[in-house]
Amino acid sequence: MVKRGKAIVLAIVVFTAAAIVFTWNDDGGSGPVYAPYSTGDTGTGLFHDTLRRMGYPVSVGYAPLTRENDVRHAYILIQPFNPYVTREMAEEMLEWVRGGGRLVFLHNTNPTVVDNILASETVRTVGQFNYYNVGAGSVVTGRAQPITNRPLLSDPGYAATLHGIITQWQAERIVFPVYYHGVHPPETMFSNLPPVMRLVIIQLVIAVLALLWHLGKRFGKPIPAYGEMEREENEYVRALARLYMKKERKDQNVEDDRR
Repeated sequence: MVKRGKAIVLAIVVFTAAAIVFTWNDDGGSGPVYAPYSTGDTGTGLFHDTLRRMGYPVSVGYAPLTRENDVRHAYILIQPFNPYVTREMAEEMLEWVRGGGRLVFLHNTNPTVVDNILASETVRTVGQFNYYNVGAGSVVTGRAQPITNRPLLSDPGYAATLHGIITQWQAERIVFPVYYHGVHPPETMFSNLPPVMRLVIIQLVIAVLALLWHLGKRFGKPIPAYGEMEREENEYVRALARLYMKKERKDQNVEDDRR
C-alpha cells in the first residue's frame, strides 16, 4: 500500500512537470479532439507524450480494436467518435478482453456503452474509474474530459491514477487507436487485397529475387576487362621490314641450295 502511494505521488510529480514543459512548448497546434497527438485544449497529447517520455512502449494504432488484436497489448480509447463505438463493436472489444486484453475506455457519456454491457459484472472503484475483471483481461471506464490537455494542466491526479493502473498491467505495448478519431491509413490496391493474396504476392517477390540472385552466381565472379593496347606510330613500317628480312633470308637459302 505504501509503495502504491509513493508511485501515485511520483506520477503526480511527473505529470505536473510534464504539464509545465507542455505549456511552455505548446505552439497552439491542433488536431482531432481527444487525439493523442493533438496539443489543443481538447487533445490528449499531454497524457500520451508524458507516458512516452516516462519510457512506456506507447504507439498509435490505425486499425480498429477487434477480437483479433494482440492480447499482450493495452488499448486506450478516449472519446471515440469517428466511427462511434456501437454496442456490437463494444461487444467485440470485450471478446478480445476476455482472452487477456486490457482496455481503457473513456467517454463523457455516463455510463458508457461498455458499462452498460458489463452491468451484471462485479465492478470496483479506483479513484474516479470503474474497474472490471472480464475473463482473463481487465476493463477500465471513466470520463474523457479530465484526461484532456487543459484540465490535466491544473489537476494531474486523474492521469496519475490511470497511470498507476496501466503500470500494474505491464503491457508489452500501450496503443492509442487514432482510428476512432477518423485517422485511417491511406488505402492502396495492395492493402485492399485479401490477406492470402498479399501473402502469395510477397512470396512470389521473394522467390523472384532469390532466383535472380541464384542466376547471378552461376557464372562465377566477373572477369575484369583489359584495356585495348595502344598502337605505335611505326608499327606498320616495322612489320613490313620484318617481312622483307624474312623474304631475303628465304631467297638466300634457295641460292645456297643451288650452289
